[in-house]
Amino acid sequence: MNPRVSLVVTCYNYGRFLGECLDSVVAQTLTDREAIVIDDASTDETGEVLAKYRDVPGIRIVRHRERIGNIRSYNEGLDLARGQYVAILSADDYLLRPDGLERQVAVFESDPDVGLVYSAHSIVQAGSPVRHVVPWPHAAVRPGAEEFRKLMWGNYILHSGAMLRREVERELGPYDTALTHTRTRRAELAAPVPQAQAPLDHVGGRRHHPRPGQCCSRRRSWQLGLRSGRQRELHASRRPVSRNRF
Repeated sequence: MNPRVSLVVTCYNYGRFLGECLDSVVAQTLTDREAIVIDDASTDETGEVLAKYRDVPGIRIVRHRERIGNIRSYNEGLDLARGQYVAILSADDYLLRPDGLERQVAVFESDPDVGLVYSAHSIVQAGSPVRHVVPWPHAAVRPGAEEFRKLMWGNYILHSGAMLRREVERELGPYDTALTHTRTRRAELAAPVPQAQAPLDHVGGRRHHPRPGQCCSRRRSWQLGLRSGRQRELHASRRPVSRNRF
C-alpha cells in the first residue's frame, strides 16, 4: 500500500543537521508517510548519520557515488515518491510540530480542490533569535489566481515543507535542471491552483552565511523569499492549472 505522504530529503554535507531533520519526520503523528533521503555524494558525517536510520520504517535511503546537485536530486526523489501528497524537506530544516504533516493532509482531504498547502515557518540562525515568518494573518483557502498575484511581488512560500497534491506535482513536471534555483519559483507556478494556510509554524528553516568563495545566491533567495510576521498560520491552494498557461 502506498503512503499518503512522501517527503524528499536531499542532503549534501549537511550531516550535522540531518539527524534532527529525520527525527522530526519519525516523530510525526501521521505514520502513513515515507521519507526518501538522497545523499548526494556527501563527504562529511552524512553516511554515519544515515546508518542509524537504515532500518527505521518509512525511511528510504539513496546514496550517490558522484554528486548530481540539488535539482536533479529533487527530480530523482519525486520520481521515487509513492505518496498521494509530496513535499521537499531540506536536510538542514526540520518539522517544528509532530502533527504538522497530519494537519497539512487534513486540509487537502477537507477540500478536493486544494492543490498546494504551505505553512508559516521559523528561521533559525546561529547567534540570532528565532524569527517567525507568517505570510497571512489567518488560516484560509484562497483562489490560486489571487495567490499568484501576491506572489508576483515576492515569494513568501518556503520551498521546504510546501506540500503538493501528487497530480498537481505531475502536471508541473520535473524541476528544470538548467535553473539552479528553480526551488524559489516552483511554488509560484503551482499558485494558480487554490491554496491554504492552517494555524501552525510547520517548518524550521536554517539560514547559513556563504562560505568564503561561495556565491551569495542562498542569502539572496532568503531575502526575496521570506517576510517577517507575528502570528503562526498554515496556507493552501486549489486545483491544478496547465503549465502552458504561464
